[in-house]
Amino acid sequence: MPEYAKFAKIVPQTNTLTNRGFQGYVTLPSSKSMPSGYINMYCGVAGFECGVSSAADSRFYDPTTKTYKWHWFVNGPEVKNGEPYTQFKDGERIHLKLVLRDDGFVEFFVNFKSVFVSQGTYTTSSSTDKAARFIFGTLQNQYETLPSQLPAWKLSFSKITCDTMMFKGPGKNADWINVTSSNTKAILAHTPTTMTNPAPADINGTTNDLANARYAVSMTV
Repeated sequence: MPEYAKFAKIVPQTNTLTNRGFQGYVTLPSSKSMPSGYINMYCGVAGFECGVSSAADSRFYDPTTKTYKWHWFVNGPEVKNGEPYTQFKDGERIHLKLVLRDDGFVEFFVNFKSVFVSQGTYTTSSSTDKAARFIFGTLQNQYETLPSQLPAWKLSFSKITCDTMMFKGPGKNADWINVTSSNTKAILAHTPTTMTNPAPADINGTTNDLANARYAVSMTV
């Protein structure tokens, strides 16, 4: 379904299509406003997208704090959701690691604990959308059919940071490589691309410190 969404993509520029993993520490926002939709931060490799998510959904709601909390998730060729959906709270720092192992299985770690191993085996892809990377993503609406005009963007959040970022190089027994400003690029994007997005079209708060393996985003409306 067409998505009304905004993204910041951290993409290695060295061996982009053949790297075998990504990892880093994600610091969740201290506050957020989600009238609808969700916020995701995730690592990608071999078609998998694995990370942490919060959504305007009763499963995430904590009546004590009156906030939507967070859980880990696995999307892609195989799907798994970490439960309960209230695993993490705003402001927590969480380590995420996704790797295409030498034996072809995909494994996802949360806070250094293995939470998912794929049932099938996989390879790297010729598509940059399936390459090793890190994504900050936020979605406000999904549509069966796009409206003639998109509504104003209303979803906002304070700073989200990913630091100590590394990607795993190509081939078996590959080393983990520290992200730098010379080997990695930050790309802002949005959907849909077929019509005008109301301002701000992209995530409007960014701090690019890739020289120190760090990148941060925030969204104001």
